[in-house]
Amino acid sequence: MNTENNSSGNESEVVSRQNESKKRKKYGRMRDVMKKIRLQSHEVGANCNCPKQCFQNVPEEARKTISRILTQ
Repeated sequence: MNTENNSSGNESEVVSRQNESKKRKKYGRMRDVMKKIRLQSHEVGANCNCPKQCFQNVPEEARKTISRILTQ
Protein backbone atom coordinates (compact mmCIF):
# COMPACT_ATOMS: atom_id res chain seq x y z
CA MET A 1 0.00 0.00 0.00
CA ASN A 2 2.80 2.39 0.74
CA THR A 3 4.25 1.95 -2.75
CA GLU A 4 0.91 2.82 -4.32
CA ASN A 5 0.63 5.96 -2.18
CA ASN A 6 4.18 6.98 -3.00
CA SER A 7 3.72 6.51 -6.74
CA SER A 8 0.50 8.52 -6.77
CA GLY A 9 2.19 11.16 -4.59
CA ASN A 10 5.11 11.38 -7.02
CA GLU A 11 2.75 11.72 -9.96
CA SER A 12 0.91 14.57 -8.30
CA GLU A 13 4.26 16.32 -7.65
CA VAL A 14 5.23 15.95 -11.30
CA VAL A 15 1.87 17.30 -12.46
CA SER A 16 2.07 20.25 -10.07
CA ARG A 17 5.60 21.07 -11.31
CA GLN A 18 4.39 21.07 -14.90
CA ASN A 19 1.60 23.51 -14.05
CA GLU A 20 3.99 26.04 -12.48
CA SER A 21 4.86 29.01 -14.64
CA LYS A 22 8.44 29.31 -15.77
CA LYS A 23 9.93 32.62 -14.82
CA ARG A 24 12.75 34.31 -16.65
CA LYS A 25 15.99 34.64 -14.72
CA LYS A 26 16.86 38.17 -13.70
CA TYR A 27 20.22 39.34 -14.98
CA GLY A 28 19.55 43.09 -14.91
CA ARG A 29 17.89 45.43 -17.33
CA MET A 30 19.54 46.46 -20.55
CA ARG A 31 19.05 50.15 -19.77
CA ASP A 32 20.92 49.74 -16.47
CA VAL A 33 23.81 48.03 -18.23
CA MET A 34 23.95 50.70 -20.93
CA LYS A 35 23.83 53.45 -18.30
CA LYS A 36 26.79 51.93 -16.49
CA ILE A 37 28.78 51.56 -19.71
CA ARG A 38 27.99 55.14 -20.70
CA LEU A 39 29.11 56.47 -17.32
CA GLN A 40 32.32 54.44 -17.29
CA SER A 41 33.33 55.56 -20.75
CA HIS A 42 33.04 59.30 -20.04
CA GLU A 43 35.70 61.45 -21.69
CA VAL A 44 36.46 65.14 -21.35
CA GLY A 45 35.40 66.98 -24.47
CA ALA A 46 36.69 70.09 -26.13
CA ASN A 47 36.33 73.60 -24.78
CA CYS A 48 32.72 74.80 -25.18
CA ASN A 49 33.63 78.51 -24.86
CA CYS A 50 30.78 79.14 -22.43
CA PRO A 51 30.46 82.56 -20.71
CA LYS A 52 31.48 81.08 -17.34
CA GLN A 53 34.85 80.03 -18.82
CA CYS A 54 34.92 77.00 -16.56
CA PHE A 55 37.24 75.15 -18.93
CA GLN A 56 39.92 77.83 -18.44
CA ASN A 57 39.27 78.22 -14.69
CA VAL A 58 39.58 74.52 -13.83
CA PRO A 59 43.16 73.26 -14.19
CA GLU A 60 43.97 70.25 -16.39
CA GLU A 61 44.91 68.08 -13.38
CA ALA A 62 41.58 68.79 -11.68
CA ARG A 63 39.70 67.88 -14.89
CA LYS A 64 41.57 64.56 -15.06
CA THR A 65 40.73 63.86 -11.41
CA ILE A 66 37.05 64.64 -11.95
CA SER A 67 36.95 62.43 -15.04
CA ARG A 68 38.64 59.57 -13.17
CA ILE A 69 36.12 59.85 -10.31
CA LEU A 70 33.21 59.85 -12.75
CA THR A 71 34.42 56.75 -14.58
CA GLN A 72 34.85 54.59 -11.46
